[in-house]
Amino acid sequence: MKRSILLGLTLIFAACSEPLVEKPENLIPPDKMTDILYDVAILDAAKGTGLTTLEENNIVPDTYIYTKYDIDSLQFSNSSVYYASVKPTLYAGMFESVEKRLVTLKDSIDQASVQKREENLKKREEVDLPEIKDSLQ
Repeated sequence: MKRSILLGLTLIFAACSEPLVEKPENLIPPDKMTDILYDVAILDAAKGTGLTTLEENNIVPDTYIYTKYDIDSLQFSNSSVYYASVKPTLYAGMFESVEKRLVTLKDSIDQASVQKREENLKKREEVDLPEIKDSLQ
């Protein structure tokens, strides 16, 4: 009885020490994976707001990503599963990096928008409009 319990515990500990997911042979490196996740986030946002623009330019988001980074869907999927299962802290760090980049992009777009608005206001003020005389005077 003691031997079977000991054997059972040994098997449990041995099973727990094995990684749940094998490291893929063609694992995408963390830096490249972060760049891919960033582009995926941008394209997902574009699909939500500018789908017609993507269609007009014949951009298929998934195909674009796979071509740009010279990967395929299986490689991307296997790498995502590996990082999420075996290296969750690293994977979370990738998403934090993507979020920081997206916030920086948003801030720069907001700043450019404010500058453009100010330029347009200045142009309107600089335009000399002829004085219109009121007929009631």
